[in-house]
Amino acid sequence: MKKKALFAATIALTVVILAPIPVSFAASPTPTPDATASNSATINEITDNLKQRLQETIQNASSSATATAVAYIGSVKDVVNDTIVMDTKDGRKNIAVGSDTTIVRTPGQRTIKIDNVQIGDSAIAIGTPSAEDELAGTRIVVSTDPITPPAKTSGYGTITKIARGSLSLFVPGQSDPVVVGVDGNTIIKTPSDLLTLKDLALGDTIVYTADLDKNNNQTATIIMQISTASPTPSPETSASPAAKKK
Repeated sequence: MKKKALFAATIALTVVILAPIPVSFAASPTPTPDATASNSATINEITDNLKQRLQETIQNASSSATATAVAYIGSVKDVVNDTIVMDTKDGRKNIAVGSDTTIVRTPGQRTIKIDNVQIGDSAIAIGTPSAEDELAGTRIVVSTDPITPPAKTSGYGTITKIARGSLSLFVPGQSDPVVVGVDGNTIIKTPSDLLTLKDLALGDTIVYTADLDKNNNQTATIIMQISTASPTPSPETSASPAAKKK
């Protein structure tokens, strides 16, 4: 959504910059050189002002877009006050724990406090960057066993069957249907609206991302409806007997 807002703002302000700017001239057959210079200066000032506003809009949108959630995977190196220090493949990271941070120990999905986080725990920390190599944690999952994130996949296809908990898709170039699982965590949407499974229909085309289990079964995390089935044309009404007689 932020990328769309940035794009829309860029287009809107660019159009304003490029559009002709109405200028009132004195009712004189031939404008004097001074008047022409003055009008030209006014136009240049307006254009420069709009260019500056466009640049500020782009910079502000870019700054806000950087505050996106990220995740670190690694092991707990230390716990210092309200900070969990993690070793990750990208180096050492500090995870700040606040009042709105949820810490969960798996298996069992028990909510715990930072005091129960142990050095050597495997951890996945999700949050927003607050400084270099520092994350404001929103959700942290820890375990005494190694944590491996689920493998991801993605694809697209046309829905040929809708069953409880799954969709069957026709994918061009594949003879067998592709089955994608759907559960309570699956997000179903269009580019602009949220949907439910009941909003999907046979013939709809979707793109999806999914988790893969050890047997390569797919469970969709996000499904986006990109086109709907063509409506079935209504049958032509036959002429009534009375009309035929005429």
